[in-house]
Amino acid sequence: MARSFDPMLLLTVAAAATDRVRLNTSTLSTFYYEPPHLARQLTTLDVLSGGRLGVGVGVGWMKQE
Repeated sequence: MARSFDPMLLLTVAAAATDRVRLNTSTLSTFYYEPPHLARQLTTLDVLSGGRLGVGVGVGWMKQE
């Protein structure tokens, strides 16, 4: 099984370690997150990073997603 890290945690670490780097996701699958919780996490990260967050959102490509 491929190693997979939580993108929200990785983006938070990157935001804390940098000042100017843009923080982006490729496609963040909404299947794995409750929408209100995801919205709160993304909003918090965007505010704390000074507006450096960009997000691609999708429903996934696997049948269960």
